[in-house]
Amino acid sequence: MQARDETHERLLLELAELRQRVAELEASDEDRRRAEDALEQERHLLRTVIDNLPDYIYVKDAQSRFVAANAAVARVMGQAAPSLLVGKTDQDFYPKDLAAKFRRDEQRVLSTGEPLINEDEHLVDANGKQSVVLTTKVPLRDAQGNIVGLVGIGRDITARKQVEEALRRAHAELEARVAERTGELARANEELKREMADRERARQVLRDSEALYSSLVENLPVHVLRKDRAGRFEFANRSFCELVGKPLAEIVGKTDFDLYPVELAQKFRDDDLGVMESGQLFETVEENRQDGDSRQMQVMKSPVRDAADRIIGVQVVFWDVTERTQAVAALQRERYLLHSLMDNLPHNIYFKDVSSRFLRINRAMATAFGLTDAADALGKTDADFFTQEHARQAMADEQDILRTGQPVLDKEEKETWPDGHVTWASTTKMPLRDEAGRIVGTFGISRDITDWKQATEALRQAKEAAEAANRAKSTFLANMSHEIRTPLNAVIGMTELVLSTPLAPQQKEFLTAVRDSGEALLSVINDILDFSKIEAGRIVLDRAPFDLWESLGDTTKSFAFRAHTQGLELAFHIDPDVPRLVLGDYGRLRQIIVNLIGNALKFTERGEVVLTVRRESSVGDDVVLHFTVADTGIGIPRDKQVTVFEVFEQVDSSLRRRHGGTGLGLTISSRLVELMGGRIWVESELGQGSRFHFTVRLAVAGEAGTPGYRFEAPELHGLPVLVVDDNATNRRILDEVLRAWGMLPTLAAGAEAAWERMQQALLAGEPFRLVLTDAHMPDIDGFSLVEQIKADARLSRTVVVMLTSGDHPEDGQRCQKLGIAAYLLKPVKQSELLESIERSLGLTVSARDEAEPKAAATPPARQLHILLAEDSLVNQKLAVALLERCGHVVTVVNNGREALAATERQEFDLVLMDVQMPEMDGYEATQAIRMRERQSDRHLPIIAVTAHALKGDDTRCLAAGMDAYVSKPISAAELYRAIETTVPLDGTD
Repeated sequence: MQARDETHERLLLELAELRQRVAELEASDEDRRRAEDALEQERHLLRTVIDNLPDYIYVKDAQSRFVAANAAVARVMGQAAPSLLVGKTDQDFYPKDLAAKFRRDEQRVLSTGEPLINEDEHLVDANGKQSVVLTTKVPLRDAQGNIVGLVGIGRDITARKQVEEALRRAHAELEARVAERTGELARANEELKREMADRERARQVLRDSEALYSSLVENLPVHVLRKDRAGRFEFANRSFCELVGKPLAEIVGKTDFDLYPVELAQKFRDDDLGVMESGQLFETVEENRQDGDSRQMQVMKSPVRDAADRIIGVQVVFWDVTERTQAVAALQRERYLLHSLMDNLPHNIYFKDVSSRFLRINRAMATAFGLTDAADALGKTDADFFTQEHARQAMADEQDILRTGQPVLDKEEKETWPDGHVTWASTTKMPLRDEAGRIVGTFGISRDITDWKQATEALRQAKEAAEAANRAKSTFLANMSHEIRTPLNAVIGMTELVLSTPLAPQQKEFLTAVRDSGEALLSVINDILDFSKIEAGRIVLDRAPFDLWESLGDTTKSFAFRAHTQGLELAFHIDPDVPRLVLGDYGRLRQIIVNLIGNALKFTERGEVVLTVRRESSVGDDVVLHFTVADTGIGIPRDKQVTVFEVFEQVDSSLRRRHGGTGLGLTISSRLVELMGGRIWVESELGQGSRFHFTVRLAVAGEAGTPGYRFEAPELHGLPVLVVDDNATNRRILDEVLRAWGMLPTLAAGAEAAWERMQQALLAGEPFRLVLTDAHMPDIDGFSLVEQIKADARLSRTVVVMLTSGDHPEDGQRCQKLGIAAYLLKPVKQSELLESIERSLGLTVSARDEAEPKAAATPPARQLHILLAEDSLVNQKLAVALLERCGHVVTVVNNGREALAATERQEFDLVLMDVQMPEMDGYEATQAIRMRERQSDRHLPIIAVTAHALKGDDTRCLAAGMDAYVSKPISAAELYRAIETTVPLDGTD
């Protein structure tokens, strides 16, 4: 009984021990179940990583605290679940400096409303490992448009490495724990067999998990592959196999060089080697071109490590991001355009609600308001920034818009600010409507026009100042003209008077030099005055009819003596289709031609100077004429040809010293050509001469504007004529002119050739009836040729017209002795040549030419008693000499006051009144005389004789009551004509 009790007690003890062991086994089983739950959680985390690949998405509030995040963000923060991030900030996960940097970026997004797009962020995790995340942060707004937080989107492939590393460590830990638990069970009792079975089931679950992972990878819409260190494919998912068109069996063991072109495969290999060498994630977007289609691929390559953390290969994931890239780019463009429009326009842009409170303003307006952040204006009105004066008016305008729906366009507003300053703006305001078309506010754009307003006021003041300066300039020019022309008048006039008296040769030479120097100085003064008038815009072109052919001939002939003295040929030619009578300002046209011919003669030492005129085009009743002045002079360097028309510009300093001049002639010509509707240019080569071209537009004077001389006399039609001249240009011009008149010219380059032509004509029975010959030719001159002609009885009826030079006064006597019918000074006008041929051949002179008016040269009808008011003693003597030469009686006074007193004491037939005199000038004296005459019927003729020669001076003289105007230096002929036209010839008043 005792033994049985002892046995029973022992069994109870063993049963208790057995129960304890069972409890321990049950606890072990609980640990196993927890391991299985952890494994299931890890599988779920792995699915989440795959499902959310590859972006991190999170939401933060205005204090940069996490409000929500996806699993990817939880992983990068080292948290098990996104909910663990809520309420925390970056300072809970990153170093202080890095977290502070993130906060600054986010606060800038929150304060400015401008997103942070594709910003590279350099991260350091808790282990000190660096990575790079491509981040976009955009402001998050509530329904009212207020910024309440931000949304972040990031991509960091480093997270994938961390997940893989975590999985590896978890797997190793699980293996260690299983092994430890197995040993404990084996040492404990035979229950370890059942634990091993449980472990096998756990492994089966892991294999199932791996199978699930493989299934997921196989069905992912991305291309996944793995390579070893040699670049051989170890794994590729179904998507990649379909992409390359090969099954997995044909891919495994192959390399990129077996699938792609060598160049592309080498790039892939270099990228792989870079990943394996650096151990860093490689991410890029590559362009994939196939069959002409371009696609964008997002590529991520990361190293594959073994259990010993050795890099044993590369894992590659890539997918098509073309649509997403295009959509992001389009969104970025639209956002960029919107923000660029709002924030980069220099004008103020704003939106207001129905209470005229600001809903949004742009950066320019924030700057105008003195705000660092445009958001600070939200909810405020104009009254918070402007004075009440402007704010009330602005609100009234906006309320009208809200009531009527009618916009305010380009309203000029005066903006008054609290600090007292004033600005001006041009404002357009429009109604702001919602999607249903209801007016919910206003919006507008305001352009600052303060500078324009100030500029307008400054322009008005500048205009007044310019007008005052222009008046001062005109006065100065008038004074300068008077002060310079007055002594020049005496110099030139007295010199001409003395030259008309008997003088010794040396005295005549000296006085001629004095006169020529005075005229040269006068030319310089005229250039300066003309340029000043052009610069002041005071040149007004006349529009009067003139004979272009005759005028050009007279102008060219005025250079004849100078050209012949230099040994140069001077010629001019007008095309037959150029109209004869035109409307325009020949004075200014002559000024251009005189300038160009004068320059050509100045810079030409040998050869010729030729003026040609041709019709370039016709526009209605106008004609555009092309003038060319060509010379055989020194030429102009190419780099100087563009500057010769500039002010005070000459070819170079050496020429300026050699030839002199003001440098204004071509400038004046250029400006005059522009005023006449044309252009001017030059063609030249050094040593080859120059060709100055210009065009002008003139009106044709009705029927008189038909082309030049058209000879109608049948007696000259078919008349053979011999032209003898050693200059080819002269021969060509004469040939064209004579043929236009219906004559038959034969050309000879010298006397010998001319004699040969005449002998041939005699033998043919058709001798020349007319010979036109140059007087001065090399070898045998024209006079010797005439002597041969006169000595041959067979040629006794030949009529000879001699063309001679102005520097040989003895030529006239020789022509008379030889019985030459006529001699003409070269260059010959066509009218002169035609008349000479007609008279020499005994034909009637053209009635057209006979009908042309001739200049009057009638001497004074009677002696006059003339009062001369002149303050210059020298000019007094000159004027007295000119007047007394015509038999007039002259009384001289020194100023306007004396002139007024003299006219009160006695009667005069005429007053020559200087304008600028001391005590009382000519204007005042004339006005005083005219006021006195109002009480009588008498009118005293007054002629202004003055050095004032600017445009408008003549009008001013006439407005003061003067009857005529003569400028200094006085031209005797001009003075006589003025007297003849002013004083009645019969002596009546």
